Amino acid sequence: MDRVWLESQRQKLASEIIDAPKHFRILAIGRKVNGQTDIVACMERGLRNLGHHVLFIDLKQHPRITDNPGKLQGGYGPIYVRLDDIRRAVTRFRPQIVMCLAGGLAFRDEDAEWLKRQGAVVIGLTLSDPDV
Repeated sequence: MDRVWLESQRQKLASEIIDAPKHFRILAIGRKVNGQTDIVACMERGLRNLGHHVLFIDLKQHPRITDNPGKLQGGYGPIYVRLDDIRRAVTRFRPQIVMCLAGGLAFRDEDAEWLKRQGAVVIGLTLSDPDV
C-alpha cells in the first residue's frame, strides 16, 4: 500500500468533523472486559465522538447492580440490571436512550416499562455474542 496515500487518508480523516445531526442523552451500561480496546469501550467512545451526552455505567467497577440468578456469563442472559440501584442516576440524567451493551444484559419487564414511561427508548445490543 502506498504510504503517501495512506498518510493523506489519515490527515483527511483527522480533519473531518463527524457529528450526529441530533445529540441525545444516552445511559450506556456494560462491562469493559478488555479495557479501552473492548468493543463496549469502543461503543461508548463512538457515541461521545458523535456528540452524544453519555452516562456510562461500567459493570466491571459496579458489579453489584446486576442480578444474575442463573450465574450466566459470556454473552448468555438474561443478566438483569437492578433499576433500583441506578434509579437516582437515571432520574437526574433523564436519558432519552438506555443501552444495554452486550453480556446478556437486560431489564426486567416492569423496570423497562418504568424507563419507557420516563421517556427513554430501551435498547439491548449483542456485540460479539454470536460466537457463543
